[in-house]
Amino acid sequence: SENSTTISINTGWILREEIPLITELLQSRLCFITIGKERIKAYPIGKKNELEDSQENLLQMDLEFKILKD
Repeated sequence: SENSTTISINTGWILREEIPLITELLQSRLCFITIGKERIKAYPIGKKNELEDSQENLLQMDLEFKILKD
């Protein structure tokens, strides 16, 4: 819809062992994102989960969510 709002969140550096946790998050129907004291309802969309690899074998991803209005 025209009024839909999305948010992209970078995971920061994660270990390969943490990828299954991110995968579960991306398969969720509903997520709660806390920013400061605000809690936002959202659900994952368009996985921008290109893994960027560092020399230390750490990875990072950009995750995209659609914000649900109350």
